[in-house]
Amino acid sequence: MAPKKREREMAFDEMTMADLRALVERNDAQHLREARERISQLEKELASKDGELDKLQSSAHSAPADGVKQAIEKQFYAQMLSEKELSEKEGSLLRGTGEGREIVAIIPNVTNDVLSALALKYDGEGNIEGKVAEKFFEARPAKTLPNSGGACLLLSYRMGFKYVKSRCELKVTAHYKWSPKPKPKPPAKRAKTEEAAGAPSESAMEEEPQGEEEEAPEVPKAPREKQEPAVAQSPTPSRSPAPAAMSEDVE
Repeated sequence: MAPKKREREMAFDEMTMADLRALVERNDAQHLREARERISQLEKELASKDGELDKLQSSAHSAPADGVKQAIEKQFYAQMLSEKELSEKEGSLLRGTGEGREIVAIIPNVTNDVLSALALKYDGEGNIEGKVAEKFFEARPAKTLPNSGGACLLLSYRMGFKYVKSRCELKVTAHYKWSPKPKPKPPAKRAKTEEAAGAPSESAMEEEPQGEEEEAPEVPKAPREKQEPAVAQSPTPSRSPAPAAMSEDVE
């Protein structure tokens, strides 16, 4: 077989306007196809990077949020002073009828992402809603007093938050009071818990003595039968020989 003749490349001077237009269109289509393939590849890489970034951001936000909680708790512990360490006016707040003594924790460099990780939300007036201490912390902070028989300084239930955007500063306010040692549960509550666990009720326990009372009268029946001969000695037996004597006279 004779080899195919290769088409001779046309020189630029030999090209017509139609040849030049076809060459440009052919090159544009090839470049466009390559560009689309490259864009598709970049989109896939970007999607994978976005997934990794979300994971890193979530872990990065949770770590500062935990650090903020620990910083707030440490500042509260440092400010929870006993009556001996306070003035007479401040110490009276710990046992009064009010909210207690106010304490404040200030945390700098808090971003909006950290606020979101702390689940802090704004109300309709633009203020951060308060939180319950037991839900914000793992447990309500309490400081045990030495030689007090179990009494402690206990943080109040409610906590207030204020955020200063210009300084990225979070201000947390709370109160604490003196709290006695928790009292044991009264017996009534314990009885209820035992009934709920399946313990016998009072009505069932009262039925048992009733059964014993019914069996008790059966015991004295034996002596009553022994006393019957004594009861048989009545005046009537003395009259029985009289008719017998009369019958003998008649015979």
